[in-house]
Amino acid sequence: MRTEIKPLDVLAYSWGYWFLSLAFLASYLGYHALPGNDLQHPLGWWGWFDQSHYIKSARALAAGNFSEDHHLYPLGFAVLGALFISLTPNHPFFFVSLFSVLGTLFLFIKIAGTFKIGRQWAVVIFIGALLQDKTMFLQFVIPWTTTPIVLYIFTALYVALRPSPPTIPAAVVSAVCFVLVLVTRPGDIIALLPIGLVILVRLVRENDGRRVLVTLALGLAAASVVMALYLTLYFWIYGWKYSFYMTHAGAIGLRLEDYVSKLYAIVIDPRPVYGEGQGLVQRAPWLIWAFPATVLLGLSNWRASLIAAVIVLNIGFYTAFNDFVPHGLWRYLNIHYMKVSYLLLALLGASFAATCFQAPRRLIAMGCLLLPFAVFRLDSVAHSATAVAVPNEKTVTFECAACGNARVAILAPTHLTYAQIYYEANRATIGPRSFRNIYDFRTVPVDGTIRAIFPIALGGRPATIEFVSPHGYSNEKPPQVTLISTELRLRVLN
Repeated sequence: MRTEIKPLDVLAYSWGYWFLSLAFLASYLGYHALPGNDLQHPLGWWGWFDQSHYIKSARALAAGNFSEDHHLYPLGFAVLGALFISLTPNHPFFFVSLFSVLGTLFLFIKIAGTFKIGRQWAVVIFIGALLQDKTMFLQFVIPWTTTPIVLYIFTALYVALRPSPPTIPAAVVSAVCFVLVLVTRPGDIIALLPIGLVILVRLVRENDGRRVLVTLALGLAAASVVMALYLTLYFWIYGWKYSFYMTHAGAIGLRLEDYVSKLYAIVIDPRPVYGEGQGLVQRAPWLIWAFPATVLLGLSNWRASLIAAVIVLNIGFYTAFNDFVPHGLWRYLNIHYMKVSYLLLALLGASFAATCFQAPRRLIAMGCLLLPFAVFRLDSVAHSATAVAVPNEKTVTFECAACGNARVAILAPTHLTYAQIYYEANRATIGPRSFRNIYDFRTVPVDGTIRAIFPIALGGRPATIEFVSPHGYSNEKPPQVTLISTELRLRVLN
């Protein structure tokens, strides 16, 4: 007996995909940085650093050009773009991004189903989370390596969370996703580690020994084939040496010295240290609900615990990453690093809200968690002091014996350009330690000043900043140097 398919049923099933596709297309065509939209900057985002190398690599692969000079980043994203070069030469990542966001919606619905959230509500949560902030939605429109990464992570996450045990095809697909993350954006593999562990545990617990071995063997074989293809391409381009990306990313590395301060800046407010920007909860206040909801659900639900682990590893890793600057979360679009966490926080926040209607005691628990925030506020309190500055041709040395906890130096005014301050290989020394801009510390232009942000406190020692370009200061006109120290303090609200 054939079941009649009604148009309204099809519309009810697929409206989210059509709506998301139209929103994607409108945002893509209407974005000011779309190549050709701004006559003063006709290259648009192809003139940006990352995107310029994405398209350069994709075009080179499509043309059979394997010169190392054309391939800066890992090749996984460029390979996807190369597939569409002949179809859309100036927009090779359009379909990559569109298919990725639609695939992510599909998987979001599936994952939401494991928390007993219906299809229509899942679509509303997904689209609502993205469209409540235009900048966040644009991170799926602008060509970023993180867009397919979200799809890969969600694929593996659903395999881990689905009600039935991991099947052989599902395990093979998840194994391939692990490799695709490695060859596209290697650092994001850390978010997959708890997912892989859960898949492995469920595979062993819920299957007999023979099926476990067959599944592991096929998954390993599929992953090995994909990795072998990638390594063949890699060796063809780079030979036996590290690529520039591997060397550069390794040199930037991770830093834990100012981890708590940086985490506060990312989640709550970057301005006390960085002078500008917005934290996650300032831009998306619903996260004030979502963060504690994640904690409460994670304590009572293993699926929520896994998602919470992914969120912690994603945000935690990039907090430690030297090149991730909190004040650029929205201005420089660094928020795209955290797209996975953003969507998962929306899911758990909505899931907890739904369960509050079924179990009012959970609402009481949330109230207990949020009550301190209604009474107290965690502030980053800044203390400032003036330091004596001695300029030279390209250096400025300053010292303040009473400013031992200061980690920020503000030099005013500045005669340097934005690029000279932010991008050039400026250096600094504090006592015996030396620091390089981007790799170890940051020089940031803020409101006509230079803000030097160090990973360690000055400790009352002399500090010297050496600029690549002449800074324009002299003994007759030295810079005014203000040293800033911050401390986290609980304040009672009025």
